[in-house]
Amino acid sequence: MTVTAQAGPTSPAAGRRVTPTGRLILPADADRADWLTARRSGIGSSDIAAILGISRYGNALSVYHDKTGGLHLESDDSEPALWGRAFEETVAREWARRNRSYVRRVGLVQNIDRPWQMCTLDRRVLECPLADGAEKCAVEIKCR
Repeated sequence: MTVTAQAGPTSPAAGRRVTPTGRLILPADADRADWLTARRSGIGSSDIAAILGISRYGNALSVYHDKTGGLHLESDDSEPALWGRAFEETVAREWARRNRSYVRRVGLVQNIDRPWQMCTLDRRVLECPLADGAEKCAVEIKCR
């Protein structure tokens, strides 16, 4: 049986531990503008590629200006990004079906010991199909 649970009234409350080393700072159903603002308080997984100079969407200087408020908050409204967000739920549901797994949207997660480290998990898998037993893992979805 495959179930994809949506965030909402039953989603973990902000501040609650959602991974072994991470706590939720913004639920998956939060407003996109709030998410863009919250991202400014740390370095996220997308920022790392820019800082390392391997991103076509930014560089270390653009990350610095974004985090210090020197750049306007911008949503990526490119055609690939719009389609990626539109298809993410469908891809997650199909991944769960094929792997006979349960997945759940999470939201913006912050490292407990290093609060500047953040990521937005696309989905948390409640029983990882690649592990023995009931270990949890994450699924990163790219639809571009």
